[in-house]
Amino acid sequence: MKERMKVIVIFIIISVLSCVSLFMMYQEKNDFEQQYFHLADLQNIQNDSLGQLLDQDNILERLNNFKQELKESEKFTFIEFLPNVVEFIGEWDKPNQLVNGYEYGADLKNQTVHVNNKELLITPINCISMDQDAWDLYDLSLSEGNEFAGTDYSLTEKKLPLILGSEFKEYYDIGDEIPLLYFSEEWTGVVQGFLEDDEVINQDWNEYSLDTRILVPSFKEMSDKIDEDLRKKITYAELEGDVVLKDKAEYSKANKEIKKLSQKYNLPYELLRGY
Repeated sequence: MKERMKVIVIFIIISVLSCVSLFMMYQEKNDFEQQYFHLADLQNIQNDSLGQLLDQDNILERLNNFKQELKESEKFTFIEFLPNVVEFIGEWDKPNQLVNGYEYGADLKNQTVHVNNKELLITPINCISMDQDAWDLYDLSLSEGNEFAGTDYSLTEKKLPLILGSEFKEYYDIGDEIPLLYFSEEWTGVVQGFLEDDEVINQDWNEYSLDTRILVPSFKEMSDKIDEDLRKKITYAELEGDVVLKDKAEYSKANKEIKKLSQKYNLPYELLRGY
């Protein structure tokens, strides 16, 4: 009987410790998940009606004013952080692991597309566009070249500053110009830096290894010389960023602020609890 009681007691102790451990893991995960909240336009994504939104009167002014107020809010920090792709134009003769889709077993290099009545050979490369606030937050290190500076965040012509992941360094040099497709239009990419080996960006449970990615600036302002439709597309995309909270208890206040600003500018953005 005593032996049986010992077994029962040991089982209870183990069970309690397991429950405590699981609770602590859940609590830690819950806290961890609450730092980043994604700003998204679910309405137009779900209804495939983005074109209708971007055709609305004063839409560019409304998008810019909305972004400005997000940036100025004292209730949260809004960062422009957009995982995306840039498409290199021309025959791709570099390693497959640098190409978007390689991690999923897809071979997407050297695809033929037609742009402005021209046939182009393109290869998609993973990129992330980020603004100055995001760059400062992640404090990334370069092995060579220069980080994005003030003028890099202003778009006056279709030249795109590029900071390449470390695995590109064998194939490109500072100052190289690379023909690209970005937002379905032709650009010239200019290499201005290389990241250190093994640079990583962590966002809650999302981890972005940067060795095979390219960083591009998110534009603070764009010249009127840039086609208006392109400015609309870029501004809209850059708003799919993240609201960063120091305390998850502030979520409710941040969410109310987002709803208030969305209503003010008649825009369909929402703050999500997850990705």
